[in-house]
Amino acid sequence: MSAWFYSGRPASGEVLRERPIRPPARRVFNGAMTRFEQATDAIERALQGHSGVAQVSAGLALVALGLLATAGVARRFERAIPRPAPPPPPPRLAETPARWPALARVAAWVALRLGRGPPPSMRPALLPLSVLIVLAAGMAGTGVARRFAASSIEASTPGADLRAFAVATLLVAATLLLFLLAWTRRLGGGLGDLGVTFRRAGPSLALALAAYVAYAPVQLGAMAIESGAWSLAGSSAPRQAAVVAFAGDPALQRDLLVLAGVVVGAPLYEELLFRGVLQAFVRRLLPAWPAIAATALAFTLPHDGGWLPVLALGAALSWLMARTGNLLAPLLFHMLHNGLVLFVIARTGGA
Repeated sequence: MSAWFYSGRPASGEVLRERPIRPPARRVFNGAMTRFEQATDAIERALQGHSGVAQVSAGLALVALGLLATAGVARRFERAIPRPAPPPPPPRLAETPARWPALARVAAWVALRLGRGPPPSMRPALLPLSVLIVLAAGMAGTGVARRFAASSIEASTPGADLRAFAVATLLVAATLLLFLLAWTRRLGGGLGDLGVTFRRAGPSLALALAAYVAYAPVQLGAMAIESGAWSLAGSSAPRQAAVVAFAGDPALQRDLLVLAGVVVGAPLYEELLFRGVLQAFVRRLLPAWPAIAATALAFTLPHDGGWLPVLALGAALSWLMARTGNLLAPLLFHMLHNGLVLFVIARTGGA
């Protein structure tokens, strides 16, 4: 088929105009995803063919390259995105009664620090309540999902576990979102207290997209370092059960419920809990970079494998939240990451 066509129906004596047919957006997207897949696959094959020392060395180089690229992207947005206001100054231990034991004075200092400063909805009780809601909704969702999944997938298969996980994450995300919405509206100014705001969100979302491209070498480098370290220890890096199940079952790769749970549900509740609630409280106790590291570590612990890449992802998400003050930025980053990971796994079989 010709790449040119005539525009309109010419009148008598009118010169025919022709214009190129633009490639459909889907074709452009598929081409970009194919090139991304080929690049990442080539890097992974090259790293896997070398010794553990070589993998760790190459991984460190990739991490350094990604950090330099991310720093360059951050400088580009320095003027477009104002830095969030720092938390109020910390209380001094002198504010606690001197006759108290040292441990009690430290506990009192932590309580004073957590309860100090705006917004009024960010009370210390919010953190344990959010964790309890996530655990309760997760257990309830898993139980419901196993009954739901058993009708189409045998309950003992990894596919049933992944489907149950997807249903549970969607339930957890919806429950936590409703709870935080009710809490912040009752005691403060709504979800804006957690950083969820659409006002001037454009630059923050643009930074998230640009930072993800710059961050890609960090993720690949973290994977190489972890693989090399396990290789030096004479073993192979453990893989997440969800990744193994998704890679081994083509039916799951077309399951909209699984895709929604992994790409939407998990990022939504994890960002609300870790960046929206936990990081806000940790930042009241620690300076910016230690708070980022602590939140990233807490984000890594619940995962069952791939800990170094997950830690790198958590650090990027926490940095993005600290830099923009807008929870939509790490949420977009996280959804994009999970979606691309599933795409690559589906195309390569998780190899």
